[in-house]
Amino acid sequence: NAIGTAYSSNISFTIQLPLVGATPRVAITTLVAVQGSVTFEGSAPVTSRGVCWGSSLNPTLADNVVTSGSGTGNFTVGFTKPSAGTYHLRTYATSEVGTAYSNDYQFVIT
Repeated sequence: NAIGTAYSSNISFTIQLPLVGATPRVAITTLVAVQGSVTFEGSAPVTSRGVCWGSSLNPTLADNVVTSGSGTGNFTVGFTKPSAGTYHLRTYATSEVGTAYSNDYQFVIT
């Protein structure tokens, strides 16, 4: 207000989403192979991890999904090369708290 700004005391949160590797590596032959990692589980164990991909920016679990186990660590997934076009992918990790995604990565099939 006109007098100034007031702040509440600090509040700490203990619920955290998993931390997903931000640099998946993509190799394209007859398959698209993607390497990702889950480096931190957050507040609950990671129950599913993998890659989601599609033709739109920032694909989600509602798009094409390939899973690769659970927990932390590196993982590799593969899927059949789609037809020619521009696609996007993100690695993901899901726990009971929610789903976390990596950055969006674009790849082109010619």
